Amino acid sequence: FYRKDRRVVIADVLAAGLPALTILLMEFSRRMRREGAHALTMLYAGNSWVSRALRRLGFFRRDGGGNVLLYPGAAFLSGRNPDNDWHFTEADRDV
Repeated sequence: FYRKDRRVVIADVLAAGLPALTILLMEFSRRMRREGAHALTMLYAGNSWVSRALRRLGFFRRDGGGNVLLYPGAAFLSGRNPDNDWHFTEADRDV
């Protein structure tokens, strides 16, 4: 994460599942509020369970205008849903 004035940007997150992600973000939010943050932001595109968890925790979707270009390969062509196989965050912007 990094700070921009009184806003905290969550650049990346890693959790084993929904319970761990929920606890991690709730505790992180509490700590950042104690340290004076007015807002948390996170750029995320990917798995729907993560998006739902973020909404339940008070995050909301904003149009950011970013684009992702990828070659999904055989997994996409075999009928798998790529939305549930990918996780893109702010930290992935340099790749």
